[in-house]
Amino acid sequence: RTKWVLGITRALSVRVIVQGRHETTLDVDREVVGAESGLDLSALVTLIPSPGTSIHLGFGERWSWDPDVDIRTEQRDLFLKASLLIRL
Repeated sequence: RTKWVLGITRALSVRVIVQGRHETTLDVDREVVGAESGLDLSALVTLIPSPGTSIHLGFGERWSWDPDVDIRTEQRDLFLKASLLIRL
């Protein structure tokens, strides 16, 4: 697993996380039936224009492969989150 955080300006930052994984499937007799490897990637861009106000844009993707199959995309996510501080 590796994580990179880059502060571009005081209000703008980028975070990227890459994580590898390996899964082994066992049967009842605890013999290996299958194995699969994969890679997870997630990225997040954060903008904080003023204290208490923020906008987050994120992306995630999961790839997997096993010895018999090419690389395939299992999951792809995109999200947007915003919070606003209202002062009265």
